[in-house]
Amino acid sequence: MISGAWRGRKVPVLDSPGLRPTPDRIRETLFNWLQGELVDATCIDLFAGTGALGLECLSRGARFCHFIDQQSQVCRHLNTQLQILGGTAKSQVHCTDATNFIDHFADSADLVFIDPPYRQNLIEPLLPILSGWQTRWFYIETASDETAPFVPGHWSLHREVKAGQVCAKLYYNTLTD
Repeated sequence: MISGAWRGRKVPVLDSPGLRPTPDRIRETLFNWLQGELVDATCIDLFAGTGALGLECLSRGARFCHFIDQQSQVCRHLNTQLQILGGTAKSQVHCTDATNFIDHFADSADLVFIDPPYRQNLIEPLLPILSGWQTRWFYIETASDETAPFVPGHWSLHREVKAGQVCAKLYYNTLTD
């Protein structure tokens, strides 16, 4: 963890094909952008994988985080890490695919992380559903050589960073003004 209650804690990365944590440099930049937005926020970590993004939110004072991943081994690992960190009361791990989760999610969220495995066209199918959400912030991470997904017109690009093989974009939903 970079900052917050769990600062300095190392979360082991499960050895699983396609699993890659968001690089520390990108994560640090992202959470600098979001400073002041996380306390009491509800976050959704779609394609959670290592859980690094959602765990960082909880460490920095988020009220709740939903972790979504379809691999049962990854879900078990996330549950174990949340137990070790003492974050189970402020989180829920959903072992399902992202589309199924967002189709049935009836609550609200302040921030959604969309960080799927690269080059598998997993982002664009989610956008028609997410475009109707009253979520304030959407974070999208892709490979730097990937074509950027076409996001809804009311999502305004707030910040962007490219580092190595990663392109990270933070969008602000102008319908929440």
